[in-house]
Amino acid sequence: MNFCGTLFVVGTGPFGADFLTLKAKRILENVNTIFYPKTENATRAFDCVCEAVDVSQKKCVPFYFPMKQNESEFPKIYEKTADLICDVLKNEDATIVTIGDAPLFSTATRVCQIVKKRGFFVESVAGVSSVSAAMNALLLPFSFDKIHTFCGDKSILDGSFDSLILADGLKIIMKTSRFLAEICEKIVQNGLASKSYLVWEVSSSNEKIVFGKDFLSIPKEILEKPYMSIIFVGEK
Repeated sequence: MNFCGTLFVVGTGPFGADFLTLKAKRILENVNTIFYPKTENATRAFDCVCEAVDVSQKKCVPFYFPMKQNESEFPKIYEKTADLICDVLKNEDATIVTIGDAPLFSTATRVCQIVKKRGFFVESVAGVSSVSAAMNALLLPFSFDKIHTFCGDKSILDGSFDSLILADGLKIIMKTSRFLAEICEKIVQNGLASKSYLVWEVSSSNEKIVFGKDFLSIPKEILEKPYMSIIFVGEK
């Protein structure tokens, strides 16, 4: 079969159209179909697109990915989303958008891997990651010989958090929406609060930074809506 369409996976950056690259904007303007994630009534990536590009004449297709879904159901969701995308790629190019930079803890990348295995062309368009945006918000020189990036929620579930947090170098903790309160408590218990920063709602107008002793009393608004919270932990 002659596959004619290319799937462009576009990282929109952490928050707002200002983080879209010129290449991303050009691709979004040229494609007719845009797939975007919708989770718990949130469409952050698509909102960024709508700020930058006129989508009134485009086919915009949401794919639903509940944040609290049983992980055993994830593969089915990936496959179902890939089915929708591949139907479009048989005739034309399409785009799937995701917040941040696609390869970094992104559902879109998992879907794209399935699409690629089915024989279609896939091109990833680099975006500004939430990690980079958060580092710029802190404006600190992060010069460590070792850098460890890991999923906070998963490390709590599998019991690896304490060993990971005590490793040498800089620790970057992402995906903390389920256990942020426990993660912050463990940071304090391990004597690392003075070496730690939490950036909440990265690059939004609501952005807040928590540092040092403030880890003892994380604001309620952060604990209630912890999505887009990134924690940096230095060496003890």
